[in-house]
Amino acid sequence: ACRRVREDATRLAKKGDVDWLAVAAPLWTSPAELADYGRAHPGTPRLALDRDGAAFAAFGIRAIPSVVLLDAQGRVARVLGPDERGIEQALRAIAKRSAP
Repeated sequence: ACRRVREDATRLAKKGDVDWLAVAAPLWTSPAELADYGRAHPGTPRLALDRDGAAFAAFGIRAIPSVVLLDAQGRVARVLGPDERGIEQALRAIAKRSAP
């Protein structure tokens, strides 16, 4: 599931119409490992380390990987869990709802 989400996000990030940020938990990753990962996987969305778990808590993330999709106003539009597919379809649905 992690690889699928990473590959989907990387592919979608290349389109340039969505701003991506990948957030890792310090439970499994150090800052150095996160930097190494970014170098080893060119094109991966920007990476951040949620050092104190605040981002995971704020969005109610309990399973990895999860994808939090925000609408144009920065509100949570949808959270996809590890077993959910269809990030691109979810993005299109959000864009359609946000269109004037």
